Amino acid sequence: MRRLTLSLATAVLGLGALFGAAGTAAAHQQLITPDRCEAGGGQVIESGTSPTGLGCEGGTYNGAWVLG
Repeated sequence: MRRLTLSLATAVLGLGALFGAAGTAAAHQQLITPDRCEAGGGQVIESGTSPTGLGCEGGTYNGAWVLG
């Protein structure tokens, strides 16, 4: 019984760490300049998910929000 409890506790902690890390990564969106997007090999595009209305597509900063 003790092994089962320990196994379940380990599994719960592992899942908590996995989902906690994913949530933290999603909460920190990078904000860059248009020049930085293009220097990294990307293109500035219109974005409905960015608060600035612009995003970087492709290159090093793919998915980053771009200052407008």
